[in-house]
Amino acid sequence: MGFVSDKTINRIKQSLTIVDVVRDYVKLDKKGRNYTGLCPFHMEKTPSFFVNEEKGVYHCFGCNESGNIFNFVMKIENVSFPESLKLLAKKAGIEIEYQDTQTASLHKEKELIYKINERAMFIYKFYLKEKEEGQAARDELKKREISDEMIDLFNLGYAPVEWDKLFNILVEEKYTVPMIMKSGLIIPSSKGQRYYDRFRNRIIFPIIDATDHVIGFGGRTMEDRENVPKYLNSPETDVFSKRHNLFALNTARNYIRESKQAIVVEGYFDVISLFQGGIKNVVAPLGTSLTEEQVVLLKRYADEIVILFDADRAGNKATIRSISLLLKTTLKIKVVELPIEYDPDSFIRKYGRDSLLKLIEKASSFLGFVVKDALKKYNRKTAEGKTNILNAIFPVLRSLSDEVSKDEVLRFLGQKIKITDSVVRREFQKFIKKGTVDRLNVPADTKLGSLTYAQRALCIIMLEKPEYTPTILNSVELNDFEDELAKTLFQAIVQYYERYQEIIFDEIFNLIENERIKSFVAEELLSSKYTRNLEKQVNDYIYRIKLDKIEKQIDRWKEKINQLKDFDALKTVEARIHNLHLSKEKLLKNKSNLVKLKS
Repeated sequence: MGFVSDKTINRIKQSLTIVDVVRDYVKLDKKGRNYTGLCPFHMEKTPSFFVNEEKGVYHCFGCNESGNIFNFVMKIENVSFPESLKLLAKKAGIEIEYQDTQTASLHKEKELIYKINERAMFIYKFYLKEKEEGQAARDELKKREISDEMIDLFNLGYAPVEWDKLFNILVEEKYTVPMIMKSGLIIPSSKGQRYYDRFRNRIIFPIIDATDHVIGFGGRTMEDRENVPKYLNSPETDVFSKRHNLFALNTARNYIRESKQAIVVEGYFDVISLFQGGIKNVVAPLGTSLTEEQVVLLKRYADEIVILFDADRAGNKATIRSISLLLKTTLKIKVVELPIEYDPDSFIRKYGRDSLLKLIEKASSFLGFVVKDALKKYNRKTAEGKTNILNAIFPVLRSLSDEVSKDEVLRFLGQKIKITDSVVRREFQKFIKKGTVDRLNVPADTKLGSLTYAQRALCIIMLEKPEYTPTILNSVELNDFEDELAKTLFQAIVQYYERYQEIIFDEIFNLIENERIKSFVAEELLSSKYTRNLEKQVNDYIYRIKLDKIEKQIDRWKEKINQLKDFDALKTVEARIHNLHLSKEKLLKNKSNLVKLKS
């Protein structure tokens, strides 16, 4: 097939104005002879993108992108010139006429890669739906409750386990080895004498761009081996770049444009399960978190991004990274927090569409998520923990233009990590200049009510008054300690005592490698704090640690109870909470006599 004829190109120019086309992607306001809007090619908050309808050109004064109607479509859809003509002809309702030309060969390779990818997609689909080898993959999809309709809509397939099944089929169909290599579907052997299929024994997810070209593939392994990656994507090719594409944008973009909202999930199955459940404005990045190019892509269709990543540490990290990118735009950002151990796929399958929609409706602000994540991750009672919290939150605050929200967060932070408002603000100003928060010099809390102080004090008492060691070890254990310094010190003491059944300060002190802990121990022992009312002190510290442990267990189970729908599980959790309350009552009743109690 040759180039599009000049006649067709002229008809497109006559039928469509540049404003007609740009308006599909950018909200434009008339300013004199020009139209202005936020540039779709880079992230900005103040409009620097201008369109002149009379001259048929656009220009961005922020990133210097400029051109005509065809350049715009090529750039925004990430397509070649012939492909831009196809899109514009379709919009104008014009039938394309072609003319032969030598320059058409420049685009021939891309067209051939598309063709190879499309053929591979149908081969994979055939193996999934028709062949005996695809039975395990069919069973897996059935277990995940993926319907036949979704299999067809997303063109799911199965890559056979044989080393070169796809390669041999494509060669038999007269595709050349160099072109199959350029598609990324095969890998040469180390000596280059044989070729192997990139995807083997995997459920296949075709990646299709906005112009309905098959540009690449993702594959989930059917094997359970540590050395086999769970997910595998096509490599970068002439037609495929992970950074510039999103899974399911071709099926979701009209729904995103209608709702002005894009829900971003992590995985292929998340997208398919949500789409099957009727939530169709959903896409997934082809990696762990969004890229800048994907954000620019989403900005063409959406005003709001809802991040719906997995409820695990990796998901939280990806959420934080995505928020940092999205903050550079005018997009509204919301974060949905799933119950622990759920991903969108498993949640919607267990609790249904309505439950997930309620979570999406109640999605927290991105700021609330960032603050909650930092407070959960770091110990707010230590200087090191406070510093880490500020370093986690300040980068997001710096990107925030809303001064009222910024002020509220700074005040809230001070209350939560128990440092004065003025200190938080001073550290924030330092962060803006330096890009980091130095370790805070926060005085230790020496009140008996302080959990951190109680944990540290018990360690020092065991070193100074070894006779209390059996009582303390009979009352608390390593898992009761949150403060890292106290935990490390307690562990060293326990290990020594269990081995030698006595406490010899000099020997334990020499075993401690951490200079900060050594300094703390020396300073505390020289302070003579632990001489009077020692039995009462030990009693109070043990009480504080035990009470904190019970209250946290109650809170954790109460959190879990809100997520349960199964009646028997609900009753089991309620019984555990009841028993914890009984333990708390017993502790309160004997709070002055714990040292003499047996655990």
